[in-house]
Amino acid sequence: MSLPNLLVLGALALTGAAAPSAAASRPGGPQGPAHEVRVQLDSAYRQVIVTVGPFRVERTMAMSEDMMMLMHGQDSVVGVFAWPVTAWFRAIRLEIVDAQGNALPRSIMHHMNVMNFDRRQLVYPIVERLVGFGHETSDMSVPASIGMPVQRGHRIGIVVMWHNDTDQDVEGAYLRLTFRLNPRRQTPRPMTVLPFFVDAHLVPGGVNTFDVPPGGHTQAYEFTLPISGHLLAVGGHIHEHGAWIRLEEAGTGRDIVTIHAQRDAQGQVLSVSRALLGVWGEGPHLRAGRRYRLLVRYDNPTNDTLQGMMGLMAGIFAPDDLRRWPALDRTDPAYLADLANLPGSDMGSERVVEGSRAGQPARD
Repeated sequence: MSLPNLLVLGALALTGAAAPSAAASRPGGPQGPAHEVRVQLDSAYRQVIVTVGPFRVERTMAMSEDMMMLMHGQDSVVGVFAWPVTAWFRAIRLEIVDAQGNALPRSIMHHMNVMNFDRRQLVYPIVERLVGFGHETSDMSVPASIGMPVQRGHRIGIVVMWHNDTDQDVEGAYLRLTFRLNPRRQTPRPMTVLPFFVDAHLVPGGVNTFDVPPGGHTQAYEFTLPISGHLLAVGGHIHEHGAWIRLEEAGTGRDIVTIHAQRDAQGQVLSVSRALLGVWGEGPHLRAGRRYRLLVRYDNPTNDTLQGMMGLMAGIFAPDDLRRWPALDRTDPAYLADLANLPGSDMGSERVVEGSRAGQPARD
C-alpha cells in the first residue's frame, strides 16, 4: 500500500473505541488476561513478525457503523510485547490465519490498532497510536526514504475489535503482523516520521462524538504543539453529512490544509480527500507553541439532530528534532484516563525467537 493509504490507517488507529478496565498496576503499562504473543526476528534482522492468539471469534449481530464505534466493550488489548530491536520500520502486513497458517477472511475483524505504551502522541499527552487497520484496508508501506522509529524495549500493544458477520463462529484465529525494517546502514538515513492526529472533540478515556443540530454545525478545537516539524500528508475521518476538515492558524485564520468529503445524494460519505503536502516540498512547517485550530464542518438538511458525529485529521509529521519529542507524563490526568480505559494484558506470555542480537539495529 502506498503513502496515501497510510493516512486511512492512521485515522483508524486513532478512532477505534476502547473498553473500560481497571487502571494498570504497573506504572505506564496494562495488564490482565493474556493471549500468547510470539515475537520473531527474521534471519537478516529485516522483519519483526508478531503473532497473537488463538482467538475464538463469535458471530456478531448486525449493527450500524455508528453503533460499532460506540460499542466500547468490544475493543480489547489482546497482547503487549517488548519491541525487540531499535530501528525504523516502513511497512506493515496484517494477516488473520488459523493454526496451520491458512488465511482467514479479514472481514471477521472490524479494526486493529498498534499502540506504543512508552511514547506519547504529538498533540495529546496520551499513549501513542502508531497505526491501525480496518477490515477493508490493505497493507501499509511507505517509501524507503522515511520510517517510523521504535526503540528496543518499548511496550507495544495490539488492540482488536472483532466483527464476524459470517454464519458461524471462527475457532483458533491468529493475528500476524509483519513489520519491515529500514536497513541499519541506509544512506542517507531515513527521514523520521511519527503519527499526526487531531480530533475535534477528543475526550481521553471517553467518547469523542458530538451532536449536529438541524442546519449544520462547525466543531472547533484549538491546540498547540510541543515540538516543531513539517506536516507531510493528511487524511481524515468524518460521518454522514460531513463536508470538510480544515487545519488553520488560530491567530490569523490562515488555511494550512483543507480536506473534503465526497458524499452521495443522501449525505453518506463515500470518501475523504487526502493532501500529500511533502511530495514537492517540505510540507507546511508547524511551530511549537503557536496556536492552531481544527475545524470540522457538518451540514444537516434534516429536521433532526445528528448524533454520534466525529471529525479528525490524521497524517504524517516529521519533527525537526526527535530528541525534543515530549516524554509521557504518567501522572497527567488525560494519560491516566486514557490508560484506565484500555483493557490490557501483561507481557508474561511473550516469546522472542531469534532474539540473541535483538538489541542491534536492522542490518543492511
